[in-house]
Amino acid sequence: MGEGSIQEEALAHIEEAIAGYLEVARKPGKPIPVEVSVPLNTSNAT
Repeated sequence: MGEGSIQEEALAHIEEAIAGYLEVARKPGKPIPVEVSVPLNTSNAT
């Protein structure tokens, strides 16, 4: 999950989280998904 005051900021936080996961997952040899579809909710609903 990522948060941000604007969409770009939230996406940057998500990218950081993914990079951190990949770094940790590689160490013990956990399988890493090759492709994952993630629908983006771009509505401005509050």
